[in-house]
Amino acid sequence: MYELLCHKWFGLPYQHRLVLRPLGDGQTPVDVPIPIELKTVRFSCLSDIKTIERGVYYHPESKSFGSLDAFVFVGNACYGLQMTLNRDHAIEGAPLDELLDWLNGAGFEADCFYLTFVVPSHLVNDFKKQSIRTGTASV
Repeated sequence: MYELLCHKWFGLPYQHRLVLRPLGDGQTPVDVPIPIELKTVRFSCLSDIKTIERGVYYHPESKSFGSLDAFVFVGNACYGLQMTLNRDHAIEGAPLDELLDWLNGAGFEADCFYLTFVVPSHLVNDFKKQSIRTGTASV
């Protein structure tokens, strides 16, 4: 339900902003303005996306996409969005590697990729650095 509400929120026609709090110690939050009118593109698999555009909200049709719940390009950065209500939400390494490989081969100039956990405000201060799960063990 929370994920659905987040997708709806990103689809509303007003100025959005992500307040990114790096999960390391002593780092300052960063404010990222998101375009007012975000076009939404739904896709089944990454190969369905023929062109990558800035200011587009890419939303997988399948809940089993694996790596993220959505991603958006703002400026020269790609923000991978993982919506969660859990304080512990491990990162699946293989699907994320697949996404990063696809981004590198898609020809879109992005300086940075930010894996972003979208959590409700009451979890922000308690949310910690998450582990990455690989095929063999946690890293």
